[in-house]
Amino acid sequence: MYDFTAARLLLGCLIQRPNLSVDDKYPLNKKDFSEQLFHMRLYQAIHALAQRGANSISAMECYNLCKGNQAVKELFDSNNLSAFIETVSKVADVNNFALYYSTVRKCSLINAFKEAGFDTAKFEQDINGYTEEEISSHFLSQAEKISREFKCGAEREEYLAGADFIATKNKFKESPDYGPSFQSPYLNNIYRGQSGLILRAGKSGFGKSVQSMGDVCKCCCREYWDDELKQFVPNKSAVGPALFINTEMDLRKELDPLIIAWISGVSRGKIKDGYYRGDEEERVERAAQILLDSKLYIVDDPCFTTTSIVSTIKEYKNIHGIKLACFDYIQNNGFVASEIAGETKIPQREDMVLLALTDRLKQVQRMCDIPVLTSVQTNGMEDTMKYPTEACLAGSKGQIRKTDATMVILPPKQDEIDLFNMAKENTNLGIGENAVCNTVTHILKGRNSKFPRHVKIYQQVDYGTGRTHDWFATDKDGNQVSGLHGLLIECDGRKQI
Repeated sequence: MYDFTAARLLLGCLIQRPNLSVDDKYPLNKKDFSEQLFHMRLYQAIHALAQRGANSISAMECYNLCKGNQAVKELFDSNNLSAFIETVSKVADVNNFALYYSTVRKCSLINAFKEAGFDTAKFEQDINGYTEEEISSHFLSQAEKISREFKCGAEREEYLAGADFIATKNKFKESPDYGPSFQSPYLNNIYRGQSGLILRAGKSGFGKSVQSMGDVCKCCCREYWDDELKQFVPNKSAVGPALFINTEMDLRKELDPLIIAWISGVSRGKIKDGYYRGDEEERVERAAQILLDSKLYIVDDPCFTTTSIVSTIKEYKNIHGIKLACFDYIQNNGFVASEIAGETKIPQREDMVLLALTDRLKQVQRMCDIPVLTSVQTNGMEDTMKYPTEACLAGSKGQIRKTDATMVILPPKQDEIDLFNMAKENTNLGIGENAVCNTVTHILKGRNSKFPRHVKIYQQVDYGTGRTHDWFATDKDGNQVSGLHGLLIECDGRKQI
């Protein structure tokens, strides 16, 4: 399927405004023009010139670009490149670029599903009647329904209780049952590492994504800079590849600097400024290679649906063998609401939408048998509470029933700051004079945890590197929690105090 008119007009806009071909808001590639070779080669030329900073496109520049490629030159000649550029530049209205773009991309999307074996006749007959999201959701929903019908990844099993217990006992003895490590040793002890569906709640802009990415790095980055030893050391907690699904467009350009900062110990501010001291630039370059070797996959999906998220996690589990998935973050983007309303035939309240999304995350966590880390915003009620409860979760407090671990990260209140300052005077705790507490993590739920719900972990989060340091933990009244200490979890499941 190919709309020649829309493709010509789209090219006309790109000729007038080449920078549109490198705009992240409008992702294009040569496959969008693959049905017409001349259009595809012209797009490639425009894109290459735009990357070099061209403000306009001429036939001469396109010919100069393909010097040495006689086949492309002949293709341009046979299609009268100069006349084509002049004509489409006049008839294409840049103000309608988004419309031309949408039509071309929908054609590409339909072709992709058609090549995969789906029946696309419905959309080919009325392409303008559907959005890209509606087309994609239709086919992904079909695939998900088939998967659920055949219970893929969730086959029924029967066994005699106790039959294999001795073998299981010996297995636990050799390698205790702990999931991938958090950055926080206290969280490792409370939750036995990262396992099940883990929900981190917090105020908007307070660092949920930063802490989540730090936990992902702890899972997969093979080495990191040790500030005390002043050298890169093996990350004994690394268990294998990981996936981070980003739903925020504004965060896209922040992720690589943040990850490099975590590995290198060099602040992302310095990285973005290009300002280094001593060996910092060398550390950053080393960190970039470590990151490539560590297999941390990032998927940008601002227009996500529950179906697309489930499919993405399954895909990366089956193809890349990920050991942890992070979805950042639970929210209603409109597409999820439309998807669920389409399934139920009933308009959905926001709390029901967020609950449904949380439920799907739990389902895919079970199917793939890997930890899934996610986050949600608080609703402001936590400011009036002595200790936060599930009532402060944005959307639906019923979300907590779907999770295996739920925590709330908040800035310390005055009484917590006072307690921390008193603790600094206790030399047994080893808190340095310049140490600060800028985050308190409140434990709301820990399935099968031996510790009470209302544990508070006093922490220092370095927002420049994404690294988190635990200072101590108390109950909600400020008393030390008996038996709670920090655990470091190595990749073979061993634990160390």
